[in-house]
Amino acid sequence: MENLMKITSAPGVLGVMNFAGESTALLDYQECRDACPVTDTYRGFFFDDDFEEPHSCFCYYDNGTSPTPTGSFSDSHVGGGTGPIFRTDETTGSVPCHKYHPGDSTISCEVTTAVFDDSYGAPRCESASQACDTGYLVVGMGYVSIDPYNNTEPNVPNTIDGCEDGSGGSHLVDESIEGIIVKSVGCGELRAGELATIVATVFVYNTNNKADFYYSLDVSNPDWVYIGTVNATNEDELEDLEMTYTIPVGSDIQAVRVQFQTDGNPLPDQPCRSGSYDERDDIVFKVLPAFPTPSPTENPTGPTPAPVCYSTTIVTSWTSADIGQPEVEGRSSWECDTVEVTGAGEDIWYDDDEFHYIYTSMPGGSSVSVEMYVLGLSGYNLDGWTKGGLMIRDSLDAGSKHISLFVTKSNGLANQGRHNDGMSSNNFINDETLPTDSVWLKITKTDKVFQTYYRIENDPNWTAFGGPQDLFFWSSDTFYVGIAVTSHDKDMVATLKAMAVSYQQIV
Repeated sequence: MENLMKITSAPGVLGVMNFAGESTALLDYQECRDACPVTDTYRGFFFDDDFEEPHSCFCYYDNGTSPTPTGSFSDSHVGGGTGPIFRTDETTGSVPCHKYHPGDSTISCEVTTAVFDDSYGAPRCESASQACDTGYLVVGMGYVSIDPYNNTEPNVPNTIDGCEDGSGGSHLVDESIEGIIVKSVGCGELRAGELATIVATVFVYNTNNKADFYYSLDVSNPDWVYIGTVNATNEDELEDLEMTYTIPVGSDIQAVRVQFQTDGNPLPDQPCRSGSYDERDDIVFKVLPAFPTPSPTENPTGPTPAPVCYSTTIVTSWTSADIGQPEVEGRSSWECDTVEVTGAGEDIWYDDDEFHYIYTSMPGGSSVSVEMYVLGLSGYNLDGWTKGGLMIRDSLDAGSKHISLFVTKSNGLANQGRHNDGMSSNNFINDETLPTDSVWLKITKTDKVFQTYYRIENDPNWTAFGGPQDLFFWSSDTFYVGIAVTSHDKDMVATLKAMAVSYQQIV
């Protein structure tokens, strides 16, 4: 049940009072939103704008009580940048809340909220930012009503070329885009030549729905370039769909478009398809210039200068150590966002391991996601089970519990691990048909449950590799996330080369 705080405005009076006796201005539903203190129990607001004064502003909190609201109403206005969409059942008084703000669980960057720009006809972040967010500006679909008073998506159509949305459907029943964020991978500022992720929060009608992603260097006369398409996986609920791309060089003001459509197929050549339930929304943002390419040395016969690292978006250094007692010492080296890890050792197998590990430590109770792009595994006369890849490890002891996702010399991808300290390892799954270079790897840890994923170079979709692994006895105060390499031969070494290594603490 919901605890209800009511704020009222008398005719002609700009000051309003809430239960705390504080005075504020209440001119429209945005100020009603701002008048509601955002806490952990905040669930949304309703602004009763029936075009007659006084107006009423209801702030909803999940406090276990349910005072009776004054008047009757059946639907709500839309919340703002930190509030959800909700609608109210006037018969039962229940408030089923819907998160709309995109990427709430994943956006750790400093977020700038866009402002509608009349000259472009779309939300715009004018200054450089780590993440640009439409906020509430694109909630709804075209001229489809989003409340009892026939209000619609603000500033329709929210596209820089005037592309109109379809006219079919009902809000939060049929397809719609509820918000868009463009965020830098690694939380540097949005910059040409660097990676960015587009997070589109959409209301999904069914799993036939798809989001097509595009960008344009020219905001005044857009020429849309297709990035990729992501399938919806849920039905009848909100879902965040994500696409990562490299911000192109060529303009300091760029735009991204999300097209949420019902065709069932990607639409690379139709960024403005005419469909009754199709919607487009754009976001315009500032792009900083690409980092300069280091100039070649002026003394080619002299010593090679140290690499100049311009990347600020991902990992460029981790602790490096041998685990177990490999007879050949391992090593690692970084050049900006590219790393080479060289290791020897008998194996990562049986009841103890020998390998080289580069890593960072994490608090024991936290959840984490780590990923990287594998360029390849190399070395002389390598064993078929020479392997290197991502590893989350309970301790730095040779017999520690771990979950790993490896590329191998001759056995494809392998998901391996050890459930208990000092016990034999397990090969949960390996697939010789999968590539071992030009492939993305990812491991997630949620509490004590681990899941491995891969995706092929140009495929935006992650594929789960094997089922989740529950390590019941995972209980350390600290655990480790990193890259492991073993040559599977005590006298030889192997080298894994990778780039775009990144990790994110989720909890």
